[in-house]
Amino acid sequence: MLWFYGFLGLAFALSLIDLIPVRKITLIEGIFDHEERSLFNSGRIFCFRKYCRKHLEAWRETGHKPKMVSNLCQEGISWHALDISEINPKKGSTIKIIAWQTLSGKIRIYSLEPSDWVWTDPYEEELRLEASKKGYADVDTYKRDLEHQYCEKRKIELMRKHGLTTGEVETLEYMPDFITAYDTLSKRKGITAVELEKQIRERIRIRKTCDLKPFDIANEFAKTDILNEEAAEELGISVEEYREYQEKKHELMRHCFNMKERIAYARTGFISPDRMEHLGKCSDCLNLIAADRIDYHETGKIGGLTHKAWKDSKVTLF
Repeated sequence: MLWFYGFLGLAFALSLIDLIPVRKITLIEGIFDHEERSLFNSGRIFCFRKYCRKHLEAWRETGHKPKMVSNLCQEGISWHALDISEINPKKGSTIKIIAWQTLSGKIRIYSLEPSDWVWTDPYEEELRLEASKKGYADVDTYKRDLEHQYCEKRKIELMRKHGLTTGEVETLEYMPDFITAYDTLSKRKGITAVELEKQIRERIRIRKTCDLKPFDIANEFAKTDILNEEAAEELGISVEEYREYQEKKHELMRHCFNMKERIAYARTGFISPDRMEHLGKCSDCLNLIAADRIDYHETGKIGGLTHKAWKDSKVTLF
């Protein structure tokens, strides 16, 4: 009989181990994004902005960037756990999830609480670690050196591509190709780069292609019009007539102003008589060189206004 009571006592002790919370821990801390409901483990999944505190601190300690399956940090909690939270977090708020675990590690109670932890942008953290490895005292100096290196490399590329002199290339703003494409195409259309970016984003959004960030569109979208039946419909012509229109336009574009000519006009305002004939036929070039001249006078660079808009959009290389 004693063995039976001993067995009951052991079973009771084991149940207490699995039922009574004895340890308080912080499950996750960071910038809250949203909550999901799990159908597989009957629980709540709390999603946080990449990276949470645990990941960032591990990154700093090891020097290795955390490998993640998604762009969010996640923490799941079973429906069986008791929620004693006094807050209902909104997207973007800094919170932490405190949990009480049993000896077996199961969460029985949890609470969502405000946090005073300061989130660090992963991009800035990566630059800080790179700067530290290379012996820089501060990240701003490292950024300036990176930008200088990029500009020098870009200068050589532009001189080779367009056959420019050192003096001519200094007239250009050094930007990535896709930003330069925005600048050129928007000027040809007689609109700003920001307006062009919005137009392209709207077209792609309508087609439900993808969700785009400001100034983050592939070169092919920036360099060419999106040619299809919609474009013909907008002009009120048939697809065949639109194709003929495009063929004539492409033939005309073979004689459009090159970069050396754009630089010369931006600086001097002079156009040779033989190029005036092309301007009479090509409104795109007329818009382009007029915008270049304004751009140069306002910023001292061709592409200066677009470069400013790009920087203001908070999407940067450095």
